[in-house]
Amino acid sequence: MLAAVIGLCAGVFGSLNNALIQTAADPACPGRVTSVVMLTMVGIAPLGYPLVGAAIGAWCAAPVFGACGIFASLGVAIALASNAVRHAELPQPRARRDRLSNPTAAQ
Repeated sequence: MLAAVIGLCAGVFGSLNNALIQTAADPACPGRVTSVVMLTMVGIAPLGYPLVGAAIGAWCAAPVFGACGIFASLGVAIALASNAVRHAELPQPRARRDRLSNPTAAQ
């Protein structure tokens, strides 16, 4: 059950993360932005595998996985404490934005 919740949260995070980054980026270079995001989220992860393997060899798996969970939770807490993250919004579609800015014109 926990794995399903984590997977669902990861999927929502990934979708929102990509959408927010792409809308904030320069429209001339979405491919470059996507490649940098993928490098930081997926490409750098294998560099930590030897460290985690060595830590598991020294202290067993349970404390290392617990420490990794605490480290990940710390990252979430830092992100949620950021004003930019808490107030991030995707741009509204044009038709909806027009209706919200001038509600009497739609009637």
